[in-house]
Amino acid sequence: SQPLTPTLAGTCCTELSMPTDIAVAGDYAYVASDQFLRVVDVSNPVSPTVVSATYLPIGALLIQGAYLYAVAGGDLMILDISSPLTPAVIGVASSGWTYADVAVEGEFAYLAETGGEAIIAISDPTAPSEAGYVHTGFGAPLVVAAAEHTLYTGNSIIGGMTVWDL
Repeated sequence: SQPLTPTLAGTCCTELSMPTDIAVAGDYAYVASDQFLRVVDVSNPVSPTVVSATYLPIGALLIQGAYLYAVAGGDLMILDISSPLTPAVIGVASSGWTYADVAVEGEFAYLAETGGEAIIAISDPTAPSEAGYVHTGFGAPLVVAAAEHTLYTGNSIIGGMTVWDL
């Protein structure tokens, strides 16, 4: 309620050891932790509660609409979260790369990996497929974000951000 002076509302979940990412939609937080995707009910911030856990060795997460996009090594997994307590994998795109992060813009997912950005067509979430690749030339993109036809990457060599017109 006070953005400049946040106060602790609650804590939970000793089983959430070493979380790698968190994405929130409505009353649920999706937490990648210890090779599990855990769903946490956050409707009462004073006492958040884990309501389900699914074995999925995933890292980065992103929610857009009724889908959770999850990076799992060399895979992009698309999960249907329209039923929040039972997220279901509906599509997987695999490659030989190891992805670090994911961003979605329009009908494409952009995946940060060692030499650049893999571009995955997601117009049919049940059949995602590699559509292209961008060699960034600035080292390994560590993080990626997309908005308004623009792709932003944080990279390892120049230590800054690059901006790409989509």
